[in-house]
Amino acid sequence: MRRTLAPLLFAAVTALCALHAKASEGHGVRATAENAGFVAAERVATCHRRPRCRAPARRPRIGGIAYAMLLDHYGDWTGPRLPSGEPDFSVIDDILALGPTHLRLTQPPNRCVRDLCPTLQPNDPEVLAQLLRLRDAGIKIGAALNIAREIRDGRRRRRSPDEVVRHACRIKRADVHGLYDWLFLDFVAEAPRAHAINRRITKGSGCSAGRWRTMINASGVGSAKNLPRGAFAHARRFRLLVAPRAVVLRRVRAAAAGRRGALTPSDRRFVAEVRRRRPHAMPVLKLEVPHQAGRVFAGLSRDTQLDLLRRWAQAQHRHGFRMIYPLFIYPGGGHPVYDSRSQGTFELMGGLLRRDLARAAGR
Repeated sequence: MRRTLAPLLFAAVTALCALHAKASEGHGVRATAENAGFVAAERVATCHRRPRCRAPARRPRIGGIAYAMLLDHYGDWTGPRLPSGEPDFSVIDDILALGPTHLRLTQPPNRCVRDLCPTLQPNDPEVLAQLLRLRDAGIKIGAALNIAREIRDGRRRRRSPDEVVRHACRIKRADVHGLYDWLFLDFVAEAPRAHAINRRITKGSGCSAGRWRTMINASGVGSAKNLPRGAFAHARRFRLLVAPRAVVLRRVRAAAAGRRGALTPSDRRFVAEVRRRRPHAMPVLKLEVPHQAGRVFAGLSRDTQLDLLRRWAQAQHRHGFRMIYPLFIYPGGGHPVYDSRSQGTFELMGGLLRRDLARAAGR
């Protein structure tokens, strides 16, 4: 009996498989995409249960990121002011209208005096209320910290890892309103113990207030293999603007006119290296503050600035990085300012940023 039924069962199964394959014909691409997505999700969900399993890397969701440096080390407003001398909070309305996902707000403090550390908390209650509007709108606001050096009486001194980690914890502990979401670690190239510092800050070691998500300033670090692990992004300045002034002017005019690339080979290598060596982090390119933004870029003609911004924005999607849009840079301390409204670049940046956000959302 079994010998009689076995060929019949085999034929029935074969026929059913053929019918299923024919029914699926014409939907192959969609089925493949759906299956690929299901398999990837299943792999992420079950990977932790299997030894030697490597889940697909998930990069952080950075739809659009911008500079709006409006506070100094001590929490005082450095942004634009009205003729009366009061803070001009129209910049907050403009930022809310654009809706970036991430925003860097402060300059990096670089020293503690005994147990007193600048904590970047707004001193003026009205300023705090305005900045909390950004947080309440879902914008992830970043503070900044100089992890390498302090300048005291005109002399530089290297900061110890313990001092830097303690300072980061003080900022986190003082932030009782939850204004800040992440921390920009500056001058990483000059900090020999940058890996240990970043690891302790991202793990919250010895800090009862909790841990930070970090973005690394990668300018001057060299190869991405030297970058600390665990950061959600690595940012480096555009190399197009790094040269003597005459060379920079020649480069940017050629790039704006389309006679050369807006990214240098060094920029492209950095982006590719971060994507390969730090797959859980986003590569970011930016204007260095305050020199590149306030002197070099601001010194270009409006048309050249617009052309460069367009070309950098286009390159983001070809090479897989994010650029930081320099909306409002008020560094304080007598440093040069870059205000996109007075420079005539705000409207373009707004359009480019909205396009980045739409692409990130899949619209």
